[in-house]
Parts: sequence; structure tokens; C-alpha cells
Amino acid sequence: NEDGITISAGDGDLVITNMATLVGQPLTIAQASQRYSLQAGLCLPIPDREQVASLDRTHVQCLKNETFWARQLRNLQPLEIPYPTIRPLHQGRPNSHEISVPGCVGHLWDENASRDTRGDVLVCLWVAFWSRLGRDGLFDLGLSHPAISHAPLMSNVVPLRVNYSQGETLREFVRRMFLQIRNIYERPGYLTDIVARQPDLKKLSQLQEGTVFPVVLERIGSDHFHPKVSENELTITVADTGAYCLLHSNSRIEQSTLELIGRHWTAFVKEGLARPDAAIDRIPLLSEEERRTIIEDWNQTKTRFPADRCIQAWFENQVSRNPGAACLIENDRTFTYASLNRLANQFAWYLRSLEIHPGDYIGLQLPPCIERVALQLAVLKAGGAFVPLELDWPPDRLEAISRQCALRF
Repeated sequence: NEDGITISAGDGDLVITNMATLVGQPLTIAQASQRYSLQAGLCLPIPDREQVASLDRTHVQCLKNETFWARQLRNLQPLEIPYPTIRPLHQGRPNSHEISVPGCVGHLWDENASRDTRGDVLVCLWVAFWSRLGRDGLFDLGLSHPAISHAPLMSNVVPLRVNYSQGETLREFVRRMFLQIRNIYERPGYLTDIVARQPDLKKLSQLQEGTVFPVVLERIGSDHFHPKVSENELTITVADTGAYCLLHSNSRIEQSTLELIGRHWTAFVKEGLARPDAAIDRIPLLSEEERRTIIEDWNQTKTRFPADRCIQAWFENQVSRNPGAACLIENDRTFTYASLNRLANQFAWYLRSLEIHPGDYIGLQLPPCIERVALQLAVLKAGGAFVPLELDWPPDRLEAISRQCALRF
């Protein structure tokens, strides 16, 4: 009723009032009834003594580590995914992409690495990959593992703090992160109502929904993947054997982007396993085919320059097509094609008044600026050719160039 919720037990009634969510937000009786499907006459399940004792032990252990987790959450710096995430969130079939690991990853820790070890090394390789994408310093990923308690009211995702410095080798990084992850496994997670006891964490209201981490690394105990609707922008499920991974998103990431992430990670791991003592920031993310496409194929911009028109004529053609478009920007000055052409014409008329003839060489000794470009065009318009001269050249060199080119000015 409006006064609260009454639960009848064998030794009396329990009345619950002044309800709140796990993150401390007020919750009305009507909201609670709708959220938990409560109605008069509902018979609640009764836990046995063993279940109660197990929950008590877990909660006691959690409270012992709550200060540690509160500090981690208070200083949280979630990783921002450096890939497009522009698709609006909607319910439906999740996007997913499965990846086969290109090689044995266990030897980065031990030549005879166990099944469980290989899975954790694979997690470390994903951490190294996100570090390689340009995050120099601190950031946090979400970590989910069977060793982290999944008991009721427990968070099944905890923060994994990453501290990466440029120059660190892949082998060094993986071994350091491996020990850090194993240390996390020894701590149970935190109770999801930690925000109610730690008021300064209320800004992280996503803790209850588990969406505070855009990227979550999830370890499972088998190779059987089942795509699911992720509560996070990106969940990376890692097989216990270290042989497979599955990327799945909450539909904020397009299928093509998941496949792109998979290709970059595969190329990174393949090269990293071949050169484990190379610095992480030196390990390429592009396959040889992608590198050739981007660097070579896309740069095949060679175009035959028509020999029937001069450069200044092509510039004037662009002036007539886009007179108001920005042509040159220098600090807070912007010249359009039309304004640059007017300045060049003024200089050209002045040069012609000095009787510049076709074939004459004009020396230009100015710092990089708009006027320098205008003078270059002006010399061409006047029929001459310009010779660029640097300001810091010694007098002897300037004199030699002036003599060899027979500079008019």
C-alpha cells in the first residue's frame, strides 16, 4: 500500500518504507512494485541456511575491500573508444564479430602456460592494444571474470586501471598487467549499493546498471560464445583457452567497425608475438594489405599537368569558380581567392612599371606569409620567374645565386 510494503514471516511482519535504489535515488512504492513485479499475496522464495551463510561471507569480504574499490571508482578514467560510435542505441540483435587468435599467446608469460594463463594473457593483449591506440598515461577498462563474485547485489564488472608509458615493450607490459589482473581476482567485487555508503560516488549513477565502462573485458571458462546485448558500448569476451575472442556491442558500434577493430587487433597481436620485445607504440596496427591501400594506393594522385596553360592561368580559373572561398590563412588573417588575386594583380602592375620582361629572374626574400605567395603570383603574371631566397642564407651565397641567375631585383 502507499505506506510501504509488508512482508509476513513466521515470527511477525516486516514493513519496508522510505525505499531507495541501490545508488541512493528515492524509489516510490509504486515504482518498486512495478520494477520487481510485486503484488499482494506474492510468496517470496526462502533461502536455505547455506545460501544465507554464503551471502554473509561474501558481503563481509566485500566490505573489507570497499575502501580499495571506492578509491578506484572515485578516480575513474573510463577509456573512450577511438572508433566511431555514432549509431543510436536501440533494442534488437546485437552486432558481434568473432576473432581467431593468430598464434599462441601463452609464451609471453611462460612457455608451458596453462589454459587459464593463456586466457589472462589474451586479456593483457587487449589492454596493450587499447594502449597502442594512443592513450599514454592512465585509463580504466571494465573487467569481468568468474573469479569475481557474481552473487546477488554484487558488481560483476570491476575497474582495471591501466598505466602505460611510451617505450614499454609488449613482453614487459603483458607480464606487469598479468600480475595486476591476478591480484584483482583475489579481491571480491564491490556491493552495487556502494554509492549509498559513499556519497561522493553518486555522480557515477551508472554503477547500478553496469554501464560506467564503455569497454569491458570479459573472461569466460569455455570456447562457446553466445552473442548478447551488451550493456556497454563494447564487450570483448575472451575464451579460457586464449584461442578465440568475441566482440559484441549494444548497437552503438556498427558491424563494419567491429570488424575493423578485429583486423587492427589481429595485425597488432600477430606482429607483437613475432617481436615481443618491441615497444608497444612501435607495433603496427595495419596489415600489409591495409598499409598498402592507405599509404600507396590512396596516394596514387599523379595527374598529367596540361601544358597549354600556365600556373597563374589555372589560379585565375579557380578565382572565377570560387572567388569567395578561403584560399590562404595566416594566423588571424584569411584571404579568399578573389582577395589574393587582387593583391597579386597590384604587385604585378608595379613590376611591369619597372619594365620586367619575359625571362627575367626576380629574387624573393621574405618569410612565409600571404604577401610572399601574392608576390610569387605577381612575378608570374608580369612574365618573369621568381627565385626563392631564404632570410638566413649567408651574404656570399645570396651574391652567388644573384650572379648565376642574373637577378633583375
